Amino acid sequence: MEKRILVSRLSVPAALCAALVLLTGAPAQAAECSSLPNPVYLAGSSASKPVLKQVAKILAARDPAITLVYQSVGSCAGIDAMVNGTPVTATAKYWDASEAEVACDLPPGGSTVDIGISDVYAESCDYTLPSTQKDFFGAVQVMAFVAPAAASESSISAAAAYVALGFGGQTHVVPPWDNKDFFYIRADSSGTKAMIAKAIGLPVSKWIGNVQSGSGDVNAAVSSSVQPDKTIGILAADYADANRDKMKILAYEHSDQLCGYLPDSTSTSFDKINVREGRYAIWGPLHFVANTDGAGAGIPGAGNPAGTSVATVLDYLTHSGLSEADSRAMIEAEAAAYTVPVCAMKVTRTSEVGPTTPFVPDEPCGCFFESLKGATATECTECTSNADCSGATPTCRFGFCEAK
Repeated sequence: MEKRILVSRLSVPAALCAALVLLTGAPAQAAECSSLPNPVYLAGSSASKPVLKQVAKILAARDPAITLVYQSVGSCAGIDAMVNGTPVTATAKYWDASEAEVACDLPPGGSTVDIGISDVYAESCDYTLPSTQKDFFGAVQVMAFVAPAAASESSISAAAAYVALGFGGQTHVVPPWDNKDFFYIRADSSGTKAMIAKAIGLPVSKWIGNVQSGSGDVNAAVSSSVQPDKTIGILAADYADANRDKMKILAYEHSDQLCGYLPDSTSTSFDKINVREGRYAIWGPLHFVANTDGAGAGIPGAGNPAGTSVATVLDYLTHSGLSEADSRAMIEAEAAAYTVPVCAMKVTRTSEVGPTTPFVPDEPCGCFFESLKGATATECTECTSNADCSGATPTCRFGFCEAK
């Protein structure tokens, strides 16, 4: 049974380094990004970083290895990089064999982006993709309102968020959110902001608050706030879930609901059941925009010098044509990044925070996903082969009986 949190009113508030420099002289110059093994350049969503880190580990272990070179510029800037060919310049980041994040230098003229990453549909950023590009869907991202762990509020409604963020705690106030200095929001190019804006009906240009440059900055600001009850922020759940000791996700009541829902069954679980079954409203797939053959066939254009590597990266990000071992590794990677593999979803949607419809994936993995999050449902049956399964769940996949 899912946990419901009732909302009965507008809102229910809610010195060694210096020595080393002297000894060693100037710091070593960063590697050239182009010198890395089969680099594929990605730019866009800052909220996608935890997922990319997990996927980068898998791709680095392949033969031949592929390196994800990433620059966080915001979702809409990621789409712009593809639609308008805007290059990334200066430095970018990649993950080395120890999973450490390392900087690398881009060429003086910048690098063309192979894959633009967005939390939202291109239309939400006022772009239309040309016929030579395609939007590939990845794991489901969950966006959320967050507050410090010490805050007394545990829930917020769409109406309360509209008033608080639209008026900045001035003129019209929803207690205790009465000071815009403690509203930690993102720039208008942020996909997190765009998706939540769609949900609450408040255009991104109308938000009033303390603008942060990235998800990491929102995370730090909310976690260290000196006014926990007055503080509210917006984050993807991958950041919020990884920092639950410092912050909490607020239950959200959408405009057509009578109560608020957490993304998960409880405030201490990570099963995302209310997302997967359509009760929690603010979610959508990660969007990977890339060049195609011009007919939308889903393969990078022949003019792309890294075409084969780009296609391979897209296969992994979308679970397309992967072996059972690689599929399992991707599900585990996405779960570890606090996102939801599409194979674990029970509903789908085709527009930003649009209506949901029932959904049965081609290769369901709901029970396996839940087992990874420590919350296997009672209806899940463990198995070693199809012979252990029957009825509505006849297929044994990753150790559990699934629908097909």
